[in-house]
Amino acid sequence: MKIPDGLPVTDLQRALREIFQAEGMPDPPIPDGVFGPETTRAVQQFQRSAGLNPSGKADLTTWNAVFARAARLRKERAPALGASFFPPGAVIAPGSTGDAVLAVQIMLGTLSDNFINFDAVERTGIYDEKTAGQIRRFQGCAALPESGVTDKPTWNALCRCYAVWRSGGSRIIGETERVPPFGRPTA
Repeated sequence: MKIPDGLPVTDLQRALREIFQAEGMPDPPIPDGVFGPETTRAVQQFQRSAGLNPSGKADLTTWNAVFARAARLRKERAPALGASFFPPGAVIAPGSTGDAVLAVQIMLGTLSDNFINFDAVERTGIYDEKTAGQIRRFQGCAALPESGVTDKPTWNALCRCYAVWRSGGSRIIGETERVPPFGRPTA
């Protein structure tokens, strides 16, 4: 079976390039859409590494092996999924305990370490009045109702703020709304 030049060839070349780069193989092919000598050599090199007949032709067995390996490599290199500590359909309020409370306290602690208008919160896993007070302060800065209860909108805003701070990015609460660093005057 001859694969026509164009999109399927480019897909094959991209998958081979990804494999070659991930596995440190020399001379990864350049995706140009042409099944020429460079692609033939890359297919042969892949076939040898996969224990297949190094014919240089992208038969069905080779095609499937290339895309299966590329998919496996993508899955292995994908970032870990974030853990969700927020209880579905619930709120975290004074008296609550557990991992979700501890996560809130860790995020609040990061805010207190980096912004002058937040106080430190003890990391106990118990949602006490000090935690509720700091949540109220955060809610005010994030333009949320100041209930002192961590509901889903508060949790999401806190997580976004924490993630942006951890990544070194600007402090953006919403997609279009720039918020100064929590009430500090801006120039």
